[in-house]
Amino acid sequence: MRIILDYPFDEADQTPLSDAARVNRLRRDGVNAPTLVWLPHFFSPQKSAQLGRLLKIQYLLERDRLADYAGTMSEENRVKVRHQLQAQRDNLESQLSAALRQLYGIAQAEESTVGKEVGDDGHVLSLQAGHKPRLAGGAGFEYNALALADGLFDSLYPKHPDFDPSGNRKAITLGDLRTVLGWITRAMEDGQRRVVVDRAQLALVKRIVHPLELGEVSDGPLNVSTEWRRRIEQAARQHGATGDYRIEEIRSWIEDLGYTGWDKAVGNLVIATYALLADRAWVLHGSPLREPPELDKIGPGHALRAQELPSADDFATARRRAATLFGLHVPETLFTRNVNRLADEVREKAAGLEGAGAGVRRALERHAAALGIDGRPDAPRVTSGRDAADLLARLTAMRDSTGLVQELTAAGYGTSDEVLAAAISSAPAVLAALERVEWTLLDSVRKFTGRGDPVGNQAESLVDDLAAAAAADQFTRDLVPVLEGLGRRAVALVNEAARLAAVPTPAPRDPIVEPAGEPGGEEAATVARRERTGGRTRIRASAVEQELARLVAELDGGIRAYAKEHPAVEFDVTWTVVGDDGAGEDTTG
Repeated sequence: MRIILDYPFDEADQTPLSDAARVNRLRRDGVNAPTLVWLPHFFSPQKSAQLGRLLKIQYLLERDRLADYAGTMSEENRVKVRHQLQAQRDNLESQLSAALRQLYGIAQAEESTVGKEVGDDGHVLSLQAGHKPRLAGGAGFEYNALALADGLFDSLYPKHPDFDPSGNRKAITLGDLRTVLGWITRAMEDGQRRVVVDRAQLALVKRIVHPLELGEVSDGPLNVSTEWRRRIEQAARQHGATGDYRIEEIRSWIEDLGYTGWDKAVGNLVIATYALLADRAWVLHGSPLREPPELDKIGPGHALRAQELPSADDFATARRRAATLFGLHVPETLFTRNVNRLADEVREKAAGLEGAGAGVRRALERHAAALGIDGRPDAPRVTSGRDAADLLARLTAMRDSTGLVQELTAAGYGTSDEVLAAAISSAPAVLAALERVEWTLLDSVRKFTGRGDPVGNQAESLVDDLAAAAAADQFTRDLVPVLEGLGRRAVALVNEAARLAAVPTPAPRDPIVEPAGEPGGEEAATVARRERTGGRTRIRASAVEQELARLVAELDGGIRAYAKEHPAVEFDVTWTVVGDDGAGEDTTG
């Protein structure tokens, strides 16, 4: 759009009628353009002389030129002359400003002001066919310029929304449009198309919603209208559109309805509202979007897609299971955006945990013997781990949102959702703990079981405790602290066994023959006993020859096996003389 403002003077042989004739000639030649030509009367000779005098005074006052032209005057006189010129300048500017309002047709013209007059066509001519502009008498230049622009826009775009009914000329910003879309989205969350707007934003919402015919705003509630859904879908049927509605198609349908001249973001607000009303999903180049695009980002490549939805019961079940299994919560209304949001969030969670879930299942199978669950495929931890890994893999593989919701609804296991949730959420921590276990150390501990001594008892307690924790599901017992404490307990136990193995073992007791008549007297036998007192192994000096080689061999094998896996460990091997001369009686404790 253009507004051409002509000067109130011209060459001597020209008049305002000449300019008006040129505009009319363009009209006859078929020129049709959003252009206004604002023609003034010409200055009268008296006003032209005043204009000339004003220009001379301004020239003298600028850049201290007065000092150059009045160099012979005293400083005092030059100051007086400057003040006189400034007063004349202000007076002339006031008179000529008033004259210009008369010449341009926004004030009553005086005979002393006007020289050559405009014709009967008036001061403002339009090259836009069918548009007849009018000036607002008594108003200033700025008001009339804006009013002329408004009038031309109304002629070009008769259905353009008026966002400025109060005339304060405050522009609508992209942030304002986003705020309104936020309230419309909230109104659609429960399917009621109604929301109570915060009082601080009520005027803004009303200012945008009403002109765009998106709904009604009263003293508090916003009620979203379905009119734009009816208009767009009617246009789609008329154009035979099926499948995805491309954004550029929707824009053309809106323009065909006469809604033209909109800023792109304003049109996008209407399209985004339609997407909510029609419950259509956003796609970009054929791929579904997790979130709707920003208003200023909607453009070529975007489209709106009608999506098959799951049943209300399936959606409710999927929401409940998503909350239990993954801690996810989405609105309960069965809308496309809610289905997509649920599917996207579940898929993201499942994809992030799938690797750890599969890792736990494989680790349990690989270390079943060491954990004490070998041959127990029905152990709660084994079954829950297997079920969790299967569910995560199935959910991650689902690309279709409705299909994922249905998969989540139908996936049934013998494991409860609470147990599955514990297995899923703990998978990374359990896998990390399993990977940190030194399994050879655990094998060393198992060798001490069945000895019947304190070390053997501790080894059996450790192995049994580990087997119980490994068999139980994660919901019942957390395996992580058991695995984390396993290394410390095993190292302590192996060190104690090594220390005790270094202490001499008592020799077998000399043959004892019980007197006749005493219990067992007739079946007297030679008894060789090794007694363990206070955690130490004792042997008689007389039995060193037959016991020492065995003890050293046993100690050597244990130390070598442990040292191979723990090269930085040091061993303390000691032996102690018990009693004075080993007179022959074992000490029992």
